[in-house]
Amino acid sequence: LSNSPITIPVTINVAAPVMKLSATSLSFSTTEKSNPADQTIQLSNTGSGTLTWSVGKPSQSWLSVSPLSGSCAAGSSSTLTFTINVSGLAASSTAYQATVVITPPEIFRIRTFAESAT
Repeated sequence: LSNSPITIPVTINVAAPVMKLSATSLSFSTTEKSNPADQTIQLSNTGSGTLTWSVGKPSQSWLSVSPLSGSCAAGSSSTLTFTINVSGLAASSTAYQATVVITPPEIFRIRTFAESAT
Protein backbone atom coordinates (compact mmCIF):
# COMPACT_ATOMS: atom_id res chain seq x y z
CA LEU A 1 0.00 0.00 0.00
CA SER A 2 2.85 2.39 0.65
CA ASN A 3 3.97 2.11 -2.98
CA SER A 4 0.51 2.93 -4.37
CA PRO A 5 0.19 6.24 -6.21
CA ILE A 6 -1.83 8.90 -4.47
CA THR A 7 -3.94 11.29 -6.46
CA ILE A 8 -4.20 14.80 -5.05
CA PRO A 9 -6.93 16.97 -6.58
CA VAL A 10 -5.82 20.55 -7.24
CA THR A 11 -8.21 23.39 -8.07
CA ILE A 12 -7.16 26.83 -9.19
CA ASN A 13 -9.36 29.83 -9.76
CA VAL A 14 -7.84 32.54 -11.92
CA ALA A 15 -9.64 35.79 -11.19
CA ALA A 16 -9.99 38.26 -14.01
CA PRO A 17 -9.73 42.04 -13.89
CA VAL A 18 -13.07 43.72 -13.13
CA MET A 19 -13.84 47.28 -14.23
CA LYS A 20 -15.82 49.51 -11.89
CA LEU A 21 -16.77 53.13 -12.59
CA SER A 22 -17.37 55.65 -9.81
CA ALA A 23 -20.34 56.95 -11.84
CA THR A 24 -22.14 55.74 -14.96
CA SER A 25 -23.52 59.12 -15.99
CA LEU A 26 -22.67 62.80 -15.65
CA SER A 27 -24.82 65.89 -15.94
CA PHE A 28 -23.48 69.33 -16.86
CA SER A 29 -25.32 72.64 -16.74
CA THR A 30 -24.07 75.93 -18.13
CA THR A 31 -25.08 79.19 -19.72
CA GLU A 32 -25.00 79.70 -23.47
CA LYS A 33 -21.46 80.10 -24.88
CA SER A 34 -19.84 79.23 -21.56
CA ASN A 35 -18.08 75.88 -21.21
CA PRO A 36 -18.91 74.11 -17.95
CA ALA A 37 -16.17 72.91 -15.61
CA ASP A 38 -14.66 69.54 -16.49
CA GLN A 39 -15.91 66.53 -14.53
CA THR A 40 -14.06 63.36 -13.65
CA ILE A 41 -14.83 59.76 -12.80
CA GLN A 42 -12.65 57.00 -11.41
CA LEU A 43 -12.18 53.80 -13.39
CA SER A 44 -11.03 51.06 -10.99
CA ASN A 45 -9.87 47.47 -11.26
CA THR A 46 -11.68 45.67 -8.44
CA GLY A 47 -10.53 42.28 -9.71
CA SER A 48 -7.04 40.91 -10.09
CA GLY A 49 -4.39 41.13 -12.76
CA THR A 50 -4.14 44.15 -15.04
CA LEU A 51 -7.20 45.81 -16.56
CA THR A 52 -6.51 47.35 -19.95
CA TRP A 53 -9.20 49.82 -20.99
CA SER A 54 -9.95 52.27 -23.79
CA VAL A 55 -12.46 55.03 -24.45
CA GLY A 56 -14.35 55.01 -27.73
CA LYS A 57 -15.17 58.10 -29.74
CA PRO A 58 -17.98 60.07 -28.03
CA SER A 59 -21.28 60.09 -29.91
CA GLN A 60 -21.21 63.92 -30.09
CA SER A 61 -18.33 66.19 -31.17
CA TRP A 62 -18.90 68.61 -28.28
CA LEU A 63 -17.75 65.97 -25.78
CA SER A 64 -14.16 64.85 -25.24
CA VAL A 65 -12.65 62.39 -22.79
CA SER A 66 -9.05 62.00 -21.69
CA PRO A 67 -7.02 59.91 -21.47
CA LEU A 68 -8.26 57.63 -24.25
CA SER A 69 -6.66 54.44 -22.92
CA GLY A 70 -4.72 53.03 -20.03
CA SER A 71 -4.33 50.16 -17.62
CA CYS A 72 -4.99 49.57 -13.93
CA ALA A 73 -3.29 47.02 -11.72
CA ALA A 74 -5.50 45.18 -9.24
CA GLY A 75 -6.82 47.61 -6.64
CA SER A 76 -5.77 50.73 -8.54
CA SER A 77 -7.71 53.31 -10.55
CA SER A 78 -7.40 55.86 -13.34
CA THR A 79 -9.09 59.24 -13.59
CA LEU A 80 -11.11 60.02 -16.72
CA THR A 81 -11.78 63.69 -17.46
CA PHE A 82 -14.90 64.70 -19.40
CA THR A 83 -14.83 68.06 -21.18
CA ILE A 84 -17.72 69.86 -22.87
CA ASN A 85 -17.23 72.45 -25.63
CA VAL A 86 -20.53 74.33 -26.04
CA SER A 87 -19.40 76.16 -29.17
CA GLY A 88 -22.23 75.70 -31.65
CA LEU A 89 -24.77 74.56 -29.03
CA ALA A 90 -27.80 76.82 -28.73
CA ALA A 91 -29.59 77.40 -25.44
CA SER A 92 -32.27 74.77 -25.00
CA SER A 93 -34.68 73.53 -22.35
CA THR A 94 -34.02 70.02 -23.69
CA ALA A 95 -30.73 68.44 -22.69
CA TYR A 96 -28.11 67.61 -25.28
CA GLN A 97 -27.08 63.99 -24.81
CA ALA A 98 -24.06 61.91 -25.70
CA THR A 99 -22.69 58.47 -24.92
CA VAL A 100 -19.21 57.07 -24.63
CA VAL A 101 -18.31 53.38 -24.66
CA ILE A 102 -15.48 52.39 -22.35
CA THR A 103 -13.97 49.00 -23.14
CA PRO A 104 -14.27 46.49 -21.52
CA PRO A 105 -17.90 47.27 -22.46
CA GLU A 106 -19.49 49.92 -20.30
CA ILE A 107 -21.81 52.61 -21.67
CA PHE A 108 -21.38 56.02 -20.13
CA ARG A 109 -24.08 58.67 -20.60
CA ILE A 110 -23.64 62.43 -20.64
CA ARG A 111 -26.35 65.09 -20.40
CA THR A 112 -25.70 68.79 -20.68
CA PHE A 113 -27.96 71.82 -20.63
CA ALA A 114 -27.03 75.05 -22.36
CA GLU A 115 -29.17 77.79 -20.85
CA SER A 116 -29.64 81.39 -21.94
CA ALA A 117 -27.87 83.93 -19.80
CA THR A 118 -30.72 86.24 -18.83
